[in-house]
Formats: sequence, structure tokens, C-alpha cells
Amino acid sequence: RSSTPKRTMSTLQTNLSVGVKLDIPTMRLLQSLVRRLLQDESQMVREASCLAVGAILGASPEPQECLRDLKGCILKCMRFMETSAVHQCVARGLCIAIRMNSNVFSMCGGAEGSSDSTAISKGLHKSGVAILDTSLMFAMSGTSDVKRLFHDFLWLALRVGEGEEGLHEYMALSQGENGKIMMTLVTKVLGHMSGISEE
Repeated sequence: RSSTPKRTMSTLQTNLSVGVKLDIPTMRLLQSLVRRLLQDESQMVREASCLAVGAILGASPEPQECLRDLKGCILKCMRFMETSAVHQCVARGLCIAIRMNSNVFSMCGGAEGSSDSTAISKGLHKSGVAILDTSLMFAMSGTSDVKRLFHDFLWLALRVGEGEEGLHEYMALSQGENGKIMMTLVTKVLGHMSGISEE
């Protein structure tokens, strides 16, 4: 039963990742589909959907709205009771999103190359902070493979290769001790990375 939706998500992720352009109504239909499949009872479907959701975020002409819409389902796939394989696919999917559109987590929120992407502020937007908070948890305490992949995602999301601006933006929006914990992670791990492990 799970093979058809898994194939659908895999095909979708492949097509969007190579630059297939879709209009807003079609993207919203895809958001509705992936939102349902992220909660499928089949682990294989959830894994494929976690990769596909990254491609949907990256290809969306409305990435900020798309992230707000899908955030809850993404976070459900990041619960501790979920499997390590799904957690790894979440991290890979989030990396796909940022590599397709570096503005996915930024306040300008425009599609890559659009006029919106020239907005004055490139800072992190609040709707993505919950995902960064949960990613920080896995980057600090997950299995070795999960840690590595969330290190990749946070390195991209915080633009660590460009300096400390992304870290400071996160610290300004984060709650409790998360800002200090993220600073420690950047200082000890992310700041020593020259790039992500899965190019």
C-alpha cells in the first residue's frame, strides 16, 4: 500500500530539485498532500515525504507561507518517538530546502532569484525558529548520523560560513538557554566546518 505514495514523494522531490517550476495553486495542493503523508503510518512514506517537503519548501514561490503551513507536520516527524531514519530524512530535506532557496528561513522569504530576495533584512524569521530549536536538540544529543546531518542543516540555516550574523539573529529570537547552547555548538563544531558533509 505504501509503495505508491512513496514513489509519488520520491518523484516529486526529484522533479522539484532539478528546477521544475509550479504555480502557487499547484504548490498548495502539493503542500496539502505532503502534509497528510508526513503523518502516514508507513515509515517509508514518512521518510520520502520528509525529503519531498524540503524540495517543496525550496521550490515554493511563497517559502515563508509554505514553512508556516508545514511546520507542525515537520516537527511531528522530529519527535523523539520517531525513528532515526525519519530524523535523518528530515535533516536531509531541510538541507535540500536551503540549498534550493537560501531564503527559506530568512525574513525576506522570497523565492531564490525573485525581487523579494533583495529585501533589506536577511534575518531569520520566527516561523522557522521552532525547527531550528528542535534541530539544535538533535545536533547535540542525537545518534552520530543524526547529529552530523543536523550539523549540516544548522550550518546552512545560520550561514555559518559567512560569519556570525546568523547566530546572532537566532540568539535574538530563541527562548531560554537555546541561544547559549547554539553558540557553544557553533564555537565547538559548526565553526570548524568548511561545508556540509553531504554535497
